[in-house]
Amino acid sequence: MSSSTSRIAKNTLFLYFRMLLTMGVTLYTSRVILNALGVEDYGIYNVVGGGVTAIGI
Repeated sequence: MSSSTSRIAKNTLFLYFRMLLTMGVTLYTSRVILNALGVEDYGIYNVVGGGVTAIGI
């Protein structure tokens, strides 16, 4: 019983760490892309990315 509890806790901590890492990378890359493209092209980039994601699902 305790091994499954520790396994769940370890998996939960790993998922939180992965989520924080992904969020940090996403925030940094969105800042870099916004500076490189500008406001209008960044909006077009997001619309195209959203469409590709929707079609992919």
